[in-house]
Amino acid sequence: MKSVLILRGWMPGCLSLPSVWPWVSIFFAVGGIVNNSLSKTLWKFCCKDKVWTKGACLIEARARHSSVIVNGVLYISGGVKMDQSVIPMTEIHAYDIKTNTWKHVGENNTPKLQSTLLGFDGTLYELGGKMEGAYTSTMETYKISNNGLIMGSGEHYVLPCNGDPGPLRAVLDDKELIIILWEHTGQLFSLNTNGRRFYPIEHTMTQVSGCLISFNHKAYIVGGHENGVACREGQVLDLTTLTSQTLPLPSELIVHRCVHVKM
Repeated sequence: MKSVLILRGWMPGCLSLPSVWPWVSIFFAVGGIVNNSLSKTLWKFCCKDKVWTKGACLIEARARHSSVIVNGVLYISGGVKMDQSVIPMTEIHAYDIKTNTWKHVGENNTPKLQSTLLGFDGTLYELGGKMEGAYTSTMETYKISNNGLIMGSGEHYVLPCNGDPGPLRAVLDDKELIIILWEHTGQLFSLNTNGRRFYPIEHTMTQVSGCLISFNHKAYIVGGHENGVACREGQVLDLTTLTSQTLPLPSELIVHRCVHVKM
């Protein structure tokens, strides 16, 4: 089985700031901003047939939210809705992929915009994001109950951060390790999910605003810029030896996203 890194740019005219996640041979684009209005559309793309179809509409139109798929259910959290003015959303909604249905499954303790949502082993992890216009350095966890409802676990953590918090990237390396990158400083650290322990990674990435991908205990920083100059090289950091090497890129890459696929 090969690991493939897919680079995806942002193109004008497409859904703006949607949440997009792969699922077998289908990926989803959820909500976002379309023609200057919040969208409640769920789009599904079949990679085999190369056809877009609409799924069941969201319960409410929203944008700047986060999403993750756990055990065949797509969860969306945070973001904003519009009711005469922009309102932060506390509702957590779940989309059952098999039945094509949405339901309200819980409430967010601390509604955020543009946070990172990860999930596995019956737990949702929400990291970073914005509250009242400012970036946060917090992480909350939520438990997925047997009936599908989301319950706050009471866990609240402050993420290690040198200086003020900013935008972050967070990815799963395996089911026991989350790799976290502060985009604006290049600071890296890991979270052991079993003991909820944070460990600094003694290596500072010099590129900022790049994509973070992690698998096989290696962290890949793809694109971004360094001192205001777009990068044509990425970095590969071995998380075991803490040695790094350059990764040639096909072109300069800024404001893009990466997806890791096993084939």
